Amino acid sequence: MPAFQWVVLKDRTYSTNVKKVSAVTVANREFANLSNSVQLMIKPGAKYMYASGGTDSLNYLKIEDTKILGDTLLGYKNFEAKDMLVNRYTFNYLHAYTQDKYLAKSADSTVNVLSEDKEAFTLKEIGGIQDYGYEVTDAVAERIAGLKQLRRQAYQIYLESASGDKYLWANDNTENKYAV
Repeated sequence: MPAFQWVVLKDRTYSTNVKKVSAVTVANREFANLSNSVQLMIKPGAKYMYASGGTDSLNYLKIEDTKILGDTLLGYKNFEAKDMLVNRYTFNYLHAYTQDKYLAKSADSTVNVLSEDKEAFTLKEIGGIQDYGYEVTDAVAERIAGLKQLRRQAYQIYLESASGDKYLWANDNTENKYAV
């Protein structure tokens, strides 16, 4: 999952001696705004590093698998257009006490999980595929071999109906309930 991947790059790389003591910028791969520059230190003979001012230790596990680094759709399902024409999807209600509840439309068009009914929803692409997360510039790609920009596609969920498609939307007038 990209949310558990962090890009760690030394801030100063213009000489070997500077590289040894340079602060590093740590940025989350999925959430670009989660980024910070920190000075890492290690005590003589220690196995783990720590950040200045911090009390916890750090250990990095470098991802070298180019299959992971180069997966632009990492963490997201990308549906093929032909699959969306024929496939229908039910959405399970994730809950600690039950696994047999699914999203369904009630008589007033709100979406709930109160009955044992299931609705078969359809997906439709919204716009084109978009870049997101940490920006992989040419300079970054030179420093981390195989790292590619993350991309994702947004989809709209709807129910097919003889009277027209009914799209899932948040109804602000009814305490933020979802309706179709």
